[in-house]
Amino acid sequence: MGTITQISEKLRPVPQQLVSEDQARVSISDLAAIPAEPTALLEFISKRGLLAISVPDDFGGADLSNELMADLLMAIAERSALAAVRAASHFVALELVRTSGSVEQRRAIYSRVLLGERLAHVGFDLPDIESLADGLALGISLPRSAVPSLEQDWTILPLLNPDGRRGIAILSAESLRPFPETASTLRLAGDHFLLLGESAERLATALGVVLDAAMTRAFLCSAKAGEDGFQLPGRTDADDVWNELLGAMITRLAGIIDGLQVGATTVNMSKLETAEAALRALNLRAREGRAF
Repeated sequence: MGTITQISEKLRPVPQQLVSEDQARVSISDLAAIPAEPTALLEFISKRGLLAISVPDDFGGADLSNELMADLLMAIAERSALAAVRAASHFVALELVRTSGSVEQRRAIYSRVLLGERLAHVGFDLPDIESLADGLALGISLPRSAVPSLEQDWTILPLLNPDGRRGIAILSAESLRPFPETASTLRLAGDHFLLLGESAERLATALGVVLDAAMTRAFLCSAKAGEDGFQLPGRTDADDVWNELLGAMITRLAGIIDGLQVGATTVNMSKLETAEAALRALNLRAREGRAF
């Protein structure tokens, strides 16, 4: 994947290099001054290097905590729900890359993210797409509707290689631009297919639950008080309770993901599954309570 190229219509300044949690928190606090418009917010987090918040340090990133990422999502969602959805999709896609493919493939993808380019994941409900050998490339067929319209530079989707091995494909926005609405066959360069890491999907799914719960917290906080400081009509003390419970479980699950990412011996997949199920259920109850 070292040959990965994309001619983008977007000319971006080189983002700041993110080096510490303190630097990231300053940038997150600065989000409050950015217009509540999706493109403006995403361009801001790109310029500040926050799109690369989870890139491992071995690949030039700061590899900051998943709880900090949740704080970032919460801050974005307080300004724009659409921008938060786009950012969450990017971070879930980035997590899938962490343990998939070769070192060279990961390095190529991370280098694009460090330049401010954004990924999107199609979601975990899409079945694995089959592929056929096409010389040194792969031929894949999928409906255009399977690709999310999140203004992403790269789309990541589940794919089976011709040998039936599971992995992810990374498609550039340029390759999808002429793509018809009906099912069509695309030609994918062989090095744009990454074999899926053993725990990649489990960790990415759990991270998605963390980020979804962070967005719920943002909605709860936005219902807390008006600009004049008075309570909004319909607000109840239950909002504070849900907010505290979600915050605690986000910290718990994010910490477990951190531990699994670095190979800590004190955490395992069983703990991940239990905490993920608990946060998923808690998040659902909180959303039902506020009718989100």
